[in-house]
Amino acid sequence: MGKHDRQCGACGAVLPEGAQFCPGCGARDVQSCTSCGVELPPNARFCPQCGVQQAEQASRTPATSLLTRGLAHDGERRQLTVMFCDVVGSTRLSTEIDPEDLREVLRAFQTEAATVIEAAGGLIARYMGDGILAYFGYPTALEDAPRRAALAGLEILRRIDGLNHGELRAYDVSLALRIGLHTGIVIVGQMGSGRTREEHSIVGETPNIAAFVESCAPPNTVVVSAVTAGLIKPGFRMKTLGQHSGKGLETPIELFHILGQDAAAERQRFTPSSSVIGRDRELATLQAAWKWTCETGKMSIITLTGEPGIGKSGLTAQFLRDADIPRQRLVRLHGVHEERDSAFVAVLRLVTNWLASEPTDDYDLVAHRVRDWFAENGVVDTAPVNAILRLWRPDRFPQSEPAGTDEAVRDGVFAAFARFIAARAKPLAIVLEDAHWVDPSTIELIESVLVSQRDAPIFFLAVSRPGPASRGRRGGPTISR
Repeated sequence: MGKHDRQCGACGAVLPEGAQFCPGCGARDVQSCTSCGVELPPNARFCPQCGVQQAEQASRTPATSLLTRGLAHDGERRQLTVMFCDVVGSTRLSTEIDPEDLREVLRAFQTEAATVIEAAGGLIARYMGDGILAYFGYPTALEDAPRRAALAGLEILRRIDGLNHGELRAYDVSLALRIGLHTGIVIVGQMGSGRTREEHSIVGETPNIAAFVESCAPPNTVVVSAVTAGLIKPGFRMKTLGQHSGKGLETPIELFHILGQDAAAERQRFTPSSSVIGRDRELATLQAAWKWTCETGKMSIITLTGEPGIGKSGLTAQFLRDADIPRQRLVRLHGVHEERDSAFVAVLRLVTNWLASEPTDDYDLVAHRVRDWFAENGVVDTAPVNAILRLWRPDRFPQSEPAGTDEAVRDGVFAAFARFIAARAKPLAIVLEDAHWVDPSTIELIESVLVSQRDAPIFFLAVSRPGPASRGRRGGPTISR
């Protein structure tokens, strides 16, 4: 088939040039403008109504055609977590500053919010003046959509706080937001027609409840329904806001204010409590490698790979329970999907969890702990440490001094982590879970430390899905399923 040949959206047959009906199944080939929806003449590259280029429309595949003609038009039943995010007091704000300045302020808010939502796997369905409607769980289904939405909401508040302390000072304004979340069943698909149609509109009570939840939220808070709260426990600290009644609600619903992540409970998320079944050989391999390291004083490296859902985390948890390794001899790092593009974030999570006796949202306290940890491990230059903090939370730690070169940042982290590992009691177990989500900088760091400590009694276990992350470590057995 040629590059520019058209295909029938019903059967996939190649359509002759100028054909309006498929010679294979007789279906009429109807092309619509991707922008305004008007019917196009055969082989049109530009819409005669609005002038938008139609190159992608002309070369679409049968799968794409079926999607746009089927799911988008007929609707699809999905469970989504719906987010409403709104600026508090926007009407008052519009009377206090010039419309052009207001536009720039709202654009700054929307840019930050969109960046966070998309990084968390969400879809921005609509910009509504000073508000945003977003879905988590569409078009790609996400098993942890409520958790991602909650994390995104907290991060948006952090980013807006950074804007208020940064570029919005020029406009002499300070934004406050309300964010509401609810999870439920919807029908999602195309609504409307022509220029005003919406490709990803949702129907059902879920968006109505999400909008109600947002309307009840105090300024600068993320509030969730009881349904969503139940789905994100125990990874977040929450307090109840009581029962709320509203127009259109059959019964009152309980609302919860998300205070922040629960560090201790978040660690439990990676520790399944049930015993594994049918993994005796794999468990024996892990136990034998740990015993060998303890008895010989030599390093052992194992990669545990497998598709999602086959029990890698359960097997790892079972091994750690059976081995009963003391905290001072165990270093656990986790990759997180939402943080896969943040340099050294897995190490920063390790440091803050290691130092934190209680979870905290006090970023000045966290920064103090991180700086002390690096100083205790031989990194006295503050520039690379401050640069790392900016990589972690650019909204909370804006650049106010020279950040140091990329090499200085890298060298500082490498030196501190190497000293941290060297100072731990031996034999030492290092477990890297969900390695496929760990950023490349952290992977390079771990491999460097393993090379520098190659004569030390270290047991290293990398748990990963099949792919580059699982192929990057060599020197020991691979357990695959």
